[in-house]
Amino acid sequence: MLRVDTLQELFVAAETLSRFRANGHGRLTVMTNAGGAGVMAADAAAHEGVALADPGCALLARLDALLPANWSRANPIDIIGDAPAERYAETLGALLADASAGAVLFMHAPTAIVRSEDVARACLPLLRGHASRVMSAWLDDDAVAQARRLFEDAGVADYATPEEAVHAFAMLQTYRRNQEILMETPGADQGAVPDAAAVHATLGAALAEQREWLGEQEAKSLLRAYGIETVPTVALAPTAEAAVELPRGWDTRWR
Repeated sequence: MLRVDTLQELFVAAETLSRFRANGHGRLTVMTNAGGAGVMAADAAAHEGVALADPGCALLARLDALLPANWSRANPIDIIGDAPAERYAETLGALLADASAGAVLFMHAPTAIVRSEDVARACLPLLRGHASRVMSAWLDDDAVAQARRLFEDAGVADYATPEEAVHAFAMLQTYRRNQEILMETPGADQGAVPDAAAVHATLGAALAEQREWLGEQEAKSLLRAYGIETVPTVALAPTAEAAVELPRGWDTRWR
């Protein structure tokens, strides 16, 4: 169960639950070649209440060996705008090999240095068996169309912007919490004492008449016997005289 407020959110929810629902990680690592887009993703995470993963010493050491000296050394993981396709693949591989990285938001802004399609193809082998742990945001339209299609064909959930991707991750966390709540067994109301005599009388009368159904009033009397409030109903009077007498017991005070 997941509530959405707009048609756009409905499509985002459908994309997320169909492709990314198997992700069991509650933290997110943002990987990008565009520092500004990474900051926007981090801001969106703060706004949505999404926890960004904290890279551990082992992961930092691994990334230090792969990335230029001026990389961000923090989450978001900025692999620098001059990154060739191999740097994308090596960084994504390092993140997927470390469980502490959580889920990975893979972001790419087109550059003149490398074709977006080449970046996608370099990363495809890593997505086998890990697609449900990766979400992507290819930050353009025509220039990244083929790259986006390759990731989608591999089963990766794709989003138009960093903010949309982070919002989708937050929606998935809400969905998981809702599922957990639905699986909980409601506690007994310690203050309610069922009226066993009323229950037995109502059911006994129906059984004595060999009926399989209860009337509306009978069903409501059962609910009331268990402390459940019902909407009061009044039977129609069969005659004019009875109609005059019917309201005499009602509470007609103004409220």
